[in-house]
Amino acid sequence: MKTPVTLLLFLLVWATSTVNAQITNAPSFSTNPINLTTCEFNTATFDVVALDYDSLRWQIFSNSAWSDLADIGSVSGSSTPTLVISNLSLAYNTSQFRCVAFGPIAPNAISTTATLTVLKVPAITSFTPSRTICENDNCNFNVQSPGGSGLFTYQWQVDSGFGFVNVVNNFNYTGATTKTINMASCPANMNMFYYRCIVSGPCNSSDTSTAVFLKVNSYPTINTQPTSKTICEGSSTALSVGSSGSSLNHQWLREVNGVFVNVTGSAVFSAGGTNTLNISNPPISLNNTRFVCRISNTCGDPIFTDTVTLFIKAIPLAPVFSSFNLTPCQGQPNDYTITPVTFADNYLWSVSLSGTTLTASDTTATLNFNTSVGSTTLSVYASNFCGSSATTSLTINPNPSYQFVQSFNSCANDSILLDGIYFFADTTIINNLSTTNGCDSTTTTNLSFSPSYAIQNDLSICGGDSIFISGAWQFNSGTFTESYTTTNGCDSMITTDLTFLPSYAIQNDLSICGGDSIFINGAWQFNSGTFTESYTTTNGCDSTITTNLTVYLGYYTFTMQSICQGDSLLFNGNYYSTTGSYVFPYTSSLGCDSVIALDLTVNVLPTVSLSLDTTLCENGSPLDLTNYVSPIGGTFTGLGVTGNNFDPASSSAGSFAINYTYTDLNGCIGSSVDSITVDICSGLNDNETLNLTLYPNPASNILHLNGLQNQSLVSIYDVTGKMVLQVEVDKNSNNSINIASLNPGFYQCRIIQNNESTELQFIKK
Repeated sequence: MKTPVTLLLFLLVWATSTVNAQITNAPSFSTNPINLTTCEFNTATFDVVALDYDSLRWQIFSNSAWSDLADIGSVSGSSTPTLVISNLSLAYNTSQFRCVAFGPIAPNAISTTATLTVLKVPAITSFTPSRTICENDNCNFNVQSPGGSGLFTYQWQVDSGFGFVNVVNNFNYTGATTKTINMASCPANMNMFYYRCIVSGPCNSSDTSTAVFLKVNSYPTINTQPTSKTICEGSSTALSVGSSGSSLNHQWLREVNGVFVNVTGSAVFSAGGTNTLNISNPPISLNNTRFVCRISNTCGDPIFTDTVTLFIKAIPLAPVFSSFNLTPCQGQPNDYTITPVTFADNYLWSVSLSGTTLTASDTTATLNFNTSVGSTTLSVYASNFCGSSATTSLTINPNPSYQFVQSFNSCANDSILLDGIYFFADTTIINNLSTTNGCDSTTTTNLSFSPSYAIQNDLSICGGDSIFISGAWQFNSGTFTESYTTTNGCDSMITTDLTFLPSYAIQNDLSICGGDSIFINGAWQFNSGTFTESYTTTNGCDSTITTNLTVYLGYYTFTMQSICQGDSLLFNGNYYSTTGSYVFPYTSSLGCDSVIALDLTVNVLPTVSLSLDTTLCENGSPLDLTNYVSPIGGTFTGLGVTGNNFDPASSSAGSFAINYTYTDLNGCIGSSVDSITVDICSGLNDNETLNLTLYPNPASNILHLNGLQNQSLVSIYDVTGKMVLQVEVDKNSNNSINIASLNPGFYQCRIIQNNESTELQFIKK
């Protein structure tokens, strides 16, 4: 590697060489194409600035080789400084482009390579069609939009009858911002909700799926049970069930020989496929037939109604006596029985003679001739709601019998002498006799002893009340005794045990979490407060329950943070380095559901460029480094750097690394490094043949050119090859060039005179 001094001598030799023939420079690029990122269907544009060229040709790297582009299809400008590719397809993604400049002198110039990144825009290729489920089932909808490299976002929307709105994750929905939205335990009120998904991508692109619906079928439910029906022969009726659910199927069944079979359409029955079974003029043979309805749909197992019975009745026939006595004895009960009559619901008994006791129950009647002994008629007929039968009668002639009754009374603890016997308790003495007709008669003596009473009362009242006992109002528990004489003159006593029962004032302290509820005082309570409820104890005493309810709130803590690319953030025990929203549920110290949320933004590092690649003279002026960086506003470091300037006098000869660091508004840092070469310089004499000399060198504002023979064209280029100044100079203008407008740095000067060209270098201070 040559030292800086050797390089300077080489430049001096090269600059002083004389070219006697016409010189054309090789083509070069002062501006190269840059990398480009855009979306498909957009237009991509690459630009170059070329010098000293005859023609340009853009190339693309394909199949491991570079090939020329042509203005075909979406490509235009393939031979101009601006290459345009319209309506981009994904086939161009990661393609590399460059420009070749052709000139009269080799070598041709080739620009740097620029890479085209084509991002896919959303295009939905498939989605889940409309679905039908049963209530409380789970389901999901999915949308597919291939590609995107993770750049696509998803937002599901729902239309419940009031227009589409964004879905948020809750107890019903999860995956609202993913390819698949899940619905858990879908209630019946979600029936015919419509769903769609908006897929968004780069370049403000999006695609919306076709709206699909969710049909939620309800399970069969019986709201009103059918009831048994009773009709008369020749009538019609209907059995009906109140039911609810989606697309219900009703099938009525009737019992045949102990087995339930489907009811089919006939002259008697309607088809039985609805909630109402019509029965028209059923035959008497269907009496006591049982029916049931099976209700079903696509959800769950069929359900069955209660079993009901159809009763068909005819008008009953006249009753027939099966047991009777036409000459009973007076005062003795006799039973009269009829054979049960088919279809009879009731039997009506009657007797024509007063003074007779008739007790009838269903098919049996008991007749007792108390004081009557004359002839009487006992009649009976059968009936139902369809009508009554003919009446059947018996003529009865009772025989007399006699009953004598006498009574004696005394007080308890006394005695009664009867027939030589003392009696001390209530008793009845019956002497049986028989009449000449064989009818039993009796003599009855009733002995009674009026009681003396020792009444024991147990009373209770509520605290704070009073009761009147033993001639006074009593307010305390105790036993109270009071004597009295009964209406029969017997001494008696009332003892009362009085108990005062307690009333209560109960105090409860309860707490719940915000969003929950608790049933207090006959209602669901959601807010803090004091609630008083009155009630009666099991003993009937007024009492109260006072509940102090406290509602504790959960917490939602939201934090916004930003970091620079390559850094990470410690949050909630984990490190995060990707832009996004992070939600962490937890339970508060009071047991309430709470959330900590982090919104993290990762800022990209600033793009920083430092392009020096220049040579300074050791005794030259300081170089303003801000002219060689983008963006400006950063910090320069390195040997010879003071502030934004590099001073070659403080660094001596050599190559020096300059570091530029830039901090953007987000606090993110980018940097770039380049080098400056410092040479030991003296006055430059670049052309011995024409004796052309530039002085002073370095120069400040005026540069002089000695040795000109006639008028010459002077072109000045900076270190990037860009022409920054062009003037005509002749020997009569003092051969001076005003360079005050040039920035400090190293420049190349091209002088053309007499169709000959030579080049010299100088340094602007």
